[in-house]
Amino acid sequence: MGVGAGDVNGDGKQDLVSLDTSNRLWLNAGKGTGGFANRVDTLQSAAPWQHWASIG
Repeated sequence: MGVGAGDVNGDGKQDLVSLDTSNRLWLNAGKGTGGFANRVDTLQSAAPWQHWASIG
């Protein structure tokens, strides 16, 4: 499952977050050209998710 989540990583581009079948959360950073970078495990790049922790 994936969802457009706005600018999650603070770079000014729209990003995509997804959840795999093992319930791991992934980030695909927006390139700003209509595409997305390869997915990154959010545990490896925790900084963008620190503010999300307070939401749930």
